[in-house]
Amino acid sequence: MAALLPLALPAAVVGEHRVDLTAKPAEGWAFTTYDVTANAAGEIYALCGAVRYRPQAVASSDPCRLNFTYHLITRFAPEGTPTATALLGGPAPGNAPVSPRGRT
Repeated sequence: MAALLPLALPAAVVGEHRVDLTAKPAEGWAFTTYDVTANAAGEIYALCGAVRYRPQAVASSDPCRLNFTYHLITRFAPEGTPTATALLGGPAPGNAPVSPRGRT
């Protein structure tokens, strides 16, 4: 059975960078799920990434406009409620997006 899990981008990231959750990838930001697994107890773990990229001329030092790359490991209860999130990353150095496999 397929499960639909909520987007688990922490409110602190959304607030600090003023992320528009309705924006399309063509508008400079994306949320990607790389892998999902479950344990014997039914808890689900998802490895995800959130990236915002704007060309150098558009990016600035303002946190609301900075490019960023975050990697998230989120644990969901068996019914799909997020119970914990580990957040790694932050504003991307040099305004270049970073993938889990290295600089893109």
